[in-house]
Amino acid sequence: MLASSVTFEQMRRAARNNSELGVSASYLQVEYGLAELEACWDGFVHTSDHYAQHFKSRKEIYQEFANALNDYLEYLGESVPVEMGS
Repeated sequence: MLASSVTFEQMRRAARNNSELGVSASYLQVEYGLAELEACWDGFVHTSDHYAQHFKSRKEIYQEFANALNDYLEYLGESVPVEMGS
């Protein structure tokens, strides 16, 4: 399964039930805006597809995107958000 098989909206809906993705995506959206979150998603999808990275499931795509968002936030000098209650 390629990352492009999942839309931006599907990823946003999945973030409601995936705490790591939800925290990272919400933090980026609040601090930098929805357009920046969508640009990150588009870049992730484009790069993953370009290098023919195949995922076993949507959950794996979401996890990999959450990891990429955390790396991006660290690059920006932001504290990587932690889950509520941690």
